[in-house]
Amino acid sequence: MVDFKSFSFNSKALKNIQNDFNYRAADLSTRHLFWENYEKVRVVGKGAFGTAILYRRRLDGDLVVMKEVDVTYMNASERLMAINEVKVLSILDHPNIVSFYNNYEWEGKLLIEMEYCEGGTLAEFLSFLSKPLKEFEILTIFNQIVSGITYIHDRNILHRDLKTANIFMTKEKIFKIGDFGISKILGTHREGASTVVGTPHYISPEMCEGKSYDKKTDIWALGCILYEMACLHKTFEGTNLSALVNKIIKGKYDPVKRIYSARFQKLIGEMLQRDPTLRPHAHEIQNDVSELLIKARLNRYESEIYSNEISTGAMLAADQLYRSIKVWRSLIFEVNLREPNLALNKFDLPFSERVTQFARSSNHFLSLTDTSSIYVWGYGGKGQLGLGRLSKPTNATGPNPADWVPKAVLVDELSGKFVTKLVAGEGFSIFICKNGLVMSCGSAESCCLGYETEENSYTPKIINELLGYNVQDITSGPRHVMIVTDEGKAMAWGRNIDGQLGIAEESVTVKTPTPVNFAANIVIKRVFTGPDATMFIDDRDVVWACGSNEYNKLGIQEKSLIKKMNFSRIFAPKVVKCIKDKVESISLSHKNTLILLQNGSLLVLGLNETGRISKGSNIVAEKINLLPKMSQNSITKIQAGNDFLLAQTFENQVYFWGIREVEEESKSLLQNQEETSDISEVIKIGK
Repeated sequence: MVDFKSFSFNSKALKNIQNDFNYRAADLSTRHLFWENYEKVRVVGKGAFGTAILYRRRLDGDLVVMKEVDVTYMNASERLMAINEVKVLSILDHPNIVSFYNNYEWEGKLLIEMEYCEGGTLAEFLSFLSKPLKEFEILTIFNQIVSGITYIHDRNILHRDLKTANIFMTKEKIFKIGDFGISKILGTHREGASTVVGTPHYISPEMCEGKSYDKKTDIWALGCILYEMACLHKTFEGTNLSALVNKIIKGKYDPVKRIYSARFQKLIGEMLQRDPTLRPHAHEIQNDVSELLIKARLNRYESEIYSNEISTGAMLAADQLYRSIKVWRSLIFEVNLREPNLALNKFDLPFSERVTQFARSSNHFLSLTDTSSIYVWGYGGKGQLGLGRLSKPTNATGPNPADWVPKAVLVDELSGKFVTKLVAGEGFSIFICKNGLVMSCGSAESCCLGYETEENSYTPKIINELLGYNVQDITSGPRHVMIVTDEGKAMAWGRNIDGQLGIAEESVTVKTPTPVNFAANIVIKRVFTGPDATMFIDDRDVVWACGSNEYNKLGIQEKSLIKKMNFSRIFAPKVVKCIKDKVESISLSHKNTLILLQNGSLLVLGLNETGRISKGSNIVAEKINLLPKMSQNSITKIQAGNDFLLAQTFENQVYFWGIREVEEESKSLLQNQEETSDISEVIKIGK
């Protein structure tokens, strides 16, 4: 433990504590201990400031701990620390904090009577384990610790010495936080602390660097504790103090075992952020732990039910648990616009998963959850699902039924990779990880894997050509991929049939990431892809485009140039001059481009032969007249089809413009119902 004698309180803090506590002189001098009421059992611990002795109270037979602190040999700051523990303990009352009973003065010693936790410390408990704890077991313990920390943080108290040796366990396996000797009560003006205290393995980077710190330093220690419970060793270790501090400041620690969920690992990473402002608050951690506990509990019930190892009573209990717990989850629906009646077809996803991103090709589907888990389903015969080989090679023609995955499956190869974004094209999938790595899997014939290969990649592999770049954004069309780096550099690969790569004046195939033809002073911030075209936004909010400009869907061909020049294919990015306002989002299809402006307006470019999409022509960008319910700034997402457009609002309503082609076998049904396949006004799909 850090030698407290090397630290001192500043005079202002010392005066504040003196005034606040008044040294407890009156209390300590008048509250005498009657030893005949206690029977000494044994010494249970010794520390820098005193000895902890176990006593049995004769009146009720209860065991208590008496912490004896000899104040006669202490300097002023050390006496204040001892008195501080009394002060803090006396105002705390929580089931996960060691209870304070009384304090006494006896022969120059401060005696603090506290609850006895007969189960020892969490450090001792972990040291006796022969194998790692299950995630559910860890969360059950950690939830109690976080509950106690949330309680003291709500009262503006920092513990400042959180560690597994200061977490105590009762015989009922209730875990309690103890040893508040160096805690600090923050003032109402929310000042930080600056004294370097704590145990070296658990102190935060800001403490190591001598910076001011606050409650987030306790959050760092919580991260160290959770890591230690999972890995059964300290988060940061070094051959000497200097090496240890260096590791802490750099935030270097070994990865958590993959037997734990991605969300569990992510929680540790969030608490161990080097920047304290990025660490979550105690309440946020408590919410995350509660959700993880619910998922773990439900998973236990599900596994027991499916293995037929659960009794009827337990099944009823599980059913009651499902009904009683409100868990946020996501649902993914598909709408087939060729059906005579619009309907929502639901995809099966694991219970209680929150989907944050979704991508699809014509036959395979990817979803990213808030736990950084990747679930996939659909056709995986070329490796695009990242699940490995699904069937043995055969000479048979056509898809092998064994290559079809009907329900969502977790991609184990990506567990612990902390994927932040994903895209899907025809026969390939690409993933960006939190550390900047870009990985791909799928068909070599797609030419979109990002590396030279003649073999399909059945599991995600790193794109080595991008190791030197920090990829900020990625998007893909069916047969090409675009990325933007943090330095504003756009790169592309795939098939350049219509110039959508923006890298050559001809139709070529590019298998590895190649810079797009922009001048050196152009800094790209965002990129959007369609089936045969690409649009970019630079740091000046200028929109650029390349690829197929059929029907003038890119807006490159101005009215005055229509008869003079042919801009059907754009091989080098050109500025889209008809877009004057700042753009929020862009969606491209074969025939149209839909643009959401930052002011909430919608613009459409491209084919409009029926006049169903907007009232103007297809020559220049036309503004769409919105319904009253779709007032400006209400639209959050957009999607363009060949003859229709979609928009989603803040109210989670989806609106549809345009026409839809109905399959031949369905047309007779429509005629019998005297309906038409044309939709002449904006309608809402589903509820």
